[in-house]
Amino acid sequence: MKTVTRMITTAAPPDVMMNATVQAMRQVGGQIEGVSPGTFKITQGNANVQFAFLANMAANVTVQTMLGGYTITTYINMSPNVWFWVCAVAGFFFVIPWIGNVLYFFIDPTQQYTQALNFVQNILGINPMPGL
Repeated sequence: MKTVTRMITTAAPPDVMMNATVQAMRQVGGQIEGVSPGTFKITQGNANVQFAFLANMAANVTVQTMLGGYTITTYINMSPNVWFWVCAVAGFFFVIPWIGNVLYFFIDPTQQYTQALNFVQNILGINPMPGL
């Protein structure tokens, strides 16, 4: 499991913050479901993630109120999918498919999820660098 966290200082109401977070997370693709106060789930949110064709991805996103703002935490779960296992079995007969199994361990969706969380500030109209 990989975790991405972002703290945002704003006086926006919780429903506005939740809508902005859902809108920003659409960048990672997949299906957003189970939107309830403070949490939602993303299934197969792997847009622009290298070698993502080898993994099933699911992310749970929580939006928690803190003093002066919010903390958004994304828990990303990955598991091997069918292509991973096809490469594993085919690798016993032809060595080359095992490259797919090695590539699985280089999948890192945190960059795309971090970009999506940074986009929440843009949606809310918050300048991330005061003075600019």
